[in-house]
Amino acid sequence: MFNSKFLKSVSLQIGTIVGAGILGIPYIIVHAGLFLGFLYLAFLTIIVLLVNLAYSEVILRTKGDHQLTGYGEIYLGKAGKFLGTLALILGSYGALLAYTAQLGKFASLSLNISGAEVFLSLIIFFIGAAAISLGLKRIAALETLIVPGILGIIILIFFLGLSKIRLANFTYTPDSWASAFSPYGVLLFALSGASIIPEVEENLRQEHHLIKKSVVWGTLIPAVIYTFFSLLIIGICGQQTSPDAISGLKSFLPAFIVKTGALLGMMTMFSSFLTLGYVLKEMYYRDFKLNKHLALGLSLLPPLVMFLSGARSFIRILEISGGLMGGITGILIMALFSTAKTKGQKKPPWEINLAPLLIVLTGTVFALGTIYEIIKIIY
Repeated sequence: MFNSKFLKSVSLQIGTIVGAGILGIPYIIVHAGLFLGFLYLAFLTIIVLLVNLAYSEVILRTKGDHQLTGYGEIYLGKAGKFLGTLALILGSYGALLAYTAQLGKFASLSLNISGAEVFLSLIIFFIGAAAISLGLKRIAALETLIVPGILGIIILIFFLGLSKIRLANFTYTPDSWASAFSPYGVLLFALSGASIIPEVEENLRQEHHLIKKSVVWGTLIPAVIYTFFSLLIIGICGQQTSPDAISGLKSFLPAFIVKTGALLGMMTMFSSFLTLGYVLKEMYYRDFKLNKHLALGLSLLPPLVMFLSGARSFIRILEISGGLMGGITGILIMALFSTAKTKGQKKPPWEINLAPLLIVLTGTVFALGTIYEIIKIIY
């Protein structure tokens, strides 16, 4: 039987990973072509799983509590600390911005209130800020409630929308060559969850032997959810799949199902908002030694300012954040993993063995994806 700490750890990962990204996946898969889109999903799931396991071993080989920034400094010096900070900030601020931008839209759709998206986003933002200040144990407890809710709503949409699924909606042709490359950033954003692994270790501190199993389950379950959810939305909407997946359902399903879908969107994003906001706060608190109030402010004020400045393009935020943050994080973790193998501060209860060629190939995938996103930003 799974114990409560194990379930909380898996729920923490699922709650962090299954956020805004799930809503962008059906749209990018439709335009990339189903075969290529799901191939991306399978390939990147394997890559992300390797990275998450490697990061878990780095944590277990190191004394003290840190975030990616701290591990970067310990094993790679100032350059490692800079890259860790850059990756965590790019990814987390981008994610928090995406959640803030979309939460108000879904709240408006769910409550049937038009023209109040910004106001609702701000209300939810400050509720989330208050929850983050309560600490990890309360967030973990909340995730164990939210995750079953997410799965329940997806199943409800499936049964209520089953009769609307059309086989003709499943096409395998990309819109263009550019569309064939587009899934990378969004999918990497959707699958990324390394930032929560230090909290998984903290939650399982007395049961380190369960961390590997927790990371595997916590990485693979979101990929299964994404596959099921994408097939469901694409089967119903086809080429009319909307960038946020849910609003496009209005043309095919009764209003109450769309409102239920909007509630799903709110739950997934609020769940991830809490965990990522907490991770950022812990980075500033643990690795930069700031007091908790300042750490909380630095974690949440930048995305709030960006939101109020008008940065609200959902898919573009996912692409940039996923491509840049995911790429830098992946490269850094594989470098930390290689270094910690020989310079680790203690022996871990378990370890994984990756061939040097596999480590290089994994780093190359992230490097190419990062370069691609930078080129897209410039041009």
